[in-house]
Amino acid sequence: MKELSCGLKVIMVTGTNGKTTTSRIIERILQENGSSYITNKSGANLVNGVITTFIEAVDFSGKSNADTALIEIDEAAFGKICNVLVPDVLVVTNFFRDQLDRYGELYGTLRLVREAITPFDKTKLILNADDSLCASIGKELNNEVIFYGIEKEALDLNNETFTPADAVFCLYCKNRYEYDYHIYGHLGGFNCPNCGYKRPIPDVFCTAITEFAETYTIVDMSLNDKSVSAKINLPGLYNVYNALAAAACCDALELPIQNIVNCFI
Repeated sequence: MKELSCGLKVIMVTGTNGKTTTSRIIERILQENGSSYITNKSGANLVNGVITTFIEAVDFSGKSNADTALIEIDEAAFGKICNVLVPDVLVVTNFFRDQLDRYGELYGTLRLVREAITPFDKTKLILNADDSLCASIGKELNNEVIFYGIEKEALDLNNETFTPADAVFCLYCKNRYEYDYHIYGHLGGFNCPNCGYKRPIPDVFCTAITEFAETYTIVDMSLNDKSVSAKINLPGLYNVYNALAAAACCDALELPIQNIVNCFI
């Protein structure tokens, strides 16, 4: 893997939900910008699948014409892959309990990802600001971070008291989080009234969701201090997050803003 990936810019996408969709949006943006890339399209996101992706991309001399590797990676396999393959950009979508049958305790999944990336301070991190677990990676490491999220004013939100199923208590002082607003699950404007840990200010964010339809969503977003309107050809708030993650990733790659927002699948 070290030899086969030599010379490639490596983008990795991990997290509980949204890995495949986020990866496919990033792929469309790479296509639009004329990048030559390899990717594990089949969703083979465990170690063997990633290795196979690199093997199939090279000729008999071990060389590839690609300049970028876009790799979707399962959270449990992430640490193993990072032993031999260092990401230039890491996108983390979110952490939910969906995978507990395989991983056990939720915070253990977070720890797997955080410990694997800790040695690589040059890796750019793309993190969900609305997820207290995901955002904590940026708080604890010194890497360059681009946060993404959905702003309070983007939706007509119900701010009634709610109890999230995941990440109820502060990672740092165990006090119960309070929320200025919530999007879904434990995602939203979290803050700890005891130690002050709170949602970081995002760099790429949705300012308005102007239309929800059965097959698409139209949003206004801010990217690089520029406001743009974009049509996401997928329904649901979770796909707004996936599009924001992909946009933030490609912002880290310094790709043109219009070439980003035109590529939401």
